[in-house]
Amino acid sequence: MARSAAFRFQGDTDSSDVGRTLGVRYIVRGTAIKSGSRLAVSCQLLESATGNVIWGERYDRDASDIFQVQDEVTGRIVTALGGRVMNAGASLVRKKPTTNWSAYDYLLKGRELCNAGREAQSEPFFAKALQLDPDFAQALAWQAIALLGQFWQTAEEHYLDQANESAMAALERDPDEPRAHHAAGMTVGYLRRYERSASHFKRAVQLNPLDVNIGGDYANLLLHAGRTGEALKLIREVIERDPFPPAWLHYAQGKCLFFAGRPLDAITPLERAGEGMFRVHALLAACYGTLDRIEEARHEVDRMPAERPGLTEMHFLAILPFADQEALVPFFAALRKAGFEAGV
Repeated sequence: MARSAAFRFQGDTDSSDVGRTLGVRYIVRGTAIKSGSRLAVSCQLLESATGNVIWGERYDRDASDIFQVQDEVTGRIVTALGGRVMNAGASLVRKKPTTNWSAYDYLLKGRELCNAGREAQSEPFFAKALQLDPDFAQALAWQAIALLGQFWQTAEEHYLDQANESAMAALERDPDEPRAHHAAGMTVGYLRRYERSASHFKRAVQLNPLDVNIGGDYANLLLHAGRTGEALKLIREVIERDPFPPAWLHYAQGKCLFFAGRPLDAITPLERAGEGMFRVHALLAACYGTLDRIEEARHEVDRMPAERPGLTEMHFLAILPFADQEALVPFFAALRKAGFEAGV
């Protein structure tokens, strides 16, 4: 189950409620507290339906031993569950992302900002992680995604080029890192190399089949490549997989629905995507414009400059890399109807 879903349950939560909501049979519950150079970790493996403890342990170690503790915890869980955990999955979980605790800490901080749509603020954390560990593949991959976020905001190609360089570097460091293939699939897709992008996404899914971020971005690539039906099916499956999906996934679903010719259906997921993204307001304006709800469309157009001043059609052409540019005709027509001044 997705990390973003599991993290919604903290404190003294009933295991059966968690199991029903997430659709899982087993739960690992615990705490990790870092104090100075010491790390205190406690964890339990529970059967969600009964709350029975299958295994539990406490660790008090030097913080530099965090990955050794991770190995031990993973090994004990695999042993406790016997053959119910696939060996391949266990091996993936046990992979050490880095040997540097501080680099990993910077990665976590940057990842949270990036997932919240604050890519520009996240990138310095990945840069700090890479200063401490230049071979940290996950940090390189997340740096690529953060740089892509700045490309979406500015449409400046140098961000896209830098993102692609970072993604390729991540693949060089670890060709079996799912986030590296995820990042490469994204950057190559925005460079309009659709087949190569799809191959990276397929590999990312093979390595980490339940990651909703990978699935959502793969759906985005399929949409741009003209495989709209597949994109709709995948984004629906991804949303259903995570009871508490990241807000940007609602944007991705609304985008797929709009370009599939379903503007009315697109409105609800776009409204769930929240505030602060000019792309959300642009798609909502296009939905309302298509439906001749002009007053609502104009309201959304008026909100766009606050998040991204000076928008032009060229900006949207850069960040909506459809293989068939004709797909954008109804989008621009609806925006103009809503009062968007096209610019050049």
